[in-house]
Amino acid sequence: AMESLHSRQLACRLVPVLLQDSSAHRRQAAARALGWMAAPGPAVSKALAACLADTLQPLSVREEAAESLAYAGNRQAISSLIDALQHQHPGLRFWAAFGLGGSGLSDIRAIQALESVLDDTAIPQGNWWSVGREALAMLGTALPPIGNYRQLLEEATQQVLQNPAATASEHRWAEAYGNHSHQAAATPQTRDV
Repeated sequence: AMESLHSRQLACRLVPVLLQDSSAHRRQAAARALGWMAAPGPAVSKALAACLADTLQPLSVREEAAESLAYAGNRQAISSLIDALQHQHPGLRFWAAFGLGGSGLSDIRAIQALESVLDDTAIPQGNWWSVGREALAMLGTALPPIGNYRQLLEEATQQVLQNPAATASEHRWAEAYGNHSHQAAATPQTRDV
């Protein structure tokens, strides 16, 4: 219900929860709600980036902040997302790639950071695909297109779809980002998929 609200006043109430609440579950919920608000403003992006960069936050909270930055982020958040791409935990790298795809591809640093993890085969917990596949999807669905990544994405998704040994999560990735690459950029996949 909170995700459908678009109030900057509510955002002002949720930012302190995100950064200071004693409950990790409430901080995670605040990160999620902030990411789904329409035009929450630069203060929200800054708070989500600070949460992502805070190594004292649990990984689940930092991952949620990275995902939310795909929707609420701006150029201020790019450095935090790039730093998160170097984290040892694949889940944080995965959501940082997603966050960069949603908020940072007008910045050459974000493009280079995603390119640096294209060979990352680590898979986060859950029904997800590798960090490298997520990075390729973000580069391949960018509008306007970046280099030949759209073609590379299309080729990679077709290979997966034609491979009988591909995993179910690889098929979900290929179905989400193949053939409809332009639509995937407009409606990024979320944790609820």
